[in-house]
Amino acid sequence: MDERETISWEAPEFEHHEKDVLWAWGSIILAVVVLAFAIINRNFLFAIFIVIAEVLILTWGHREPRDLTFEIDEKNLVIAGRERHALRDLDHFGFIDLGEQHELVELGLVFKKFRPIIRILVPRSSVKTVGDRLKLYGRKAEMEPTVVDIMERLLRF
Repeated sequence: MDERETISWEAPEFEHHEKDVLWAWGSIILAVVVLAFAIINRNFLFAIFIVIAEVLILTWGHREPRDLTFEIDEKNLVIAGRERHALRDLDHFGFIDLGEQHELVELGLVFKKFRPIIRILVPRSSVKTVGDRLKLYGRKAEMEPTVVDIMERLLRF
């Protein structure tokens, strides 16, 4: 593989889980319980926060992911033609298998500069090609799902 060759693929911006009416009602009931607790304790700012958070959870929980184009050229990771990340700043990367039933694998990228980990989805068929290119810029490391990742999957968020 030529290191000047651009590698590109399309994938959804996040892993989507279908949510039914029971999911929405469970979320609303939990929010009402926490809201009652906030009101009983006269913590009205927290109560306002709970209402806003529940509206966002219901809105974002049912949002469909957009399909984005990802590209790795000789210098950058480019997301959707707008967001650029310099590969020279890559510290390490790793893949997290989402399970055999998924056709996508999660790629985690950790950069040297202080910023959160970037997580993107990669088709299983492109894992070797993407991994080989990224090894030119950073080391491959084992990555495990975090507690938050596991909770998101259990709650189907």
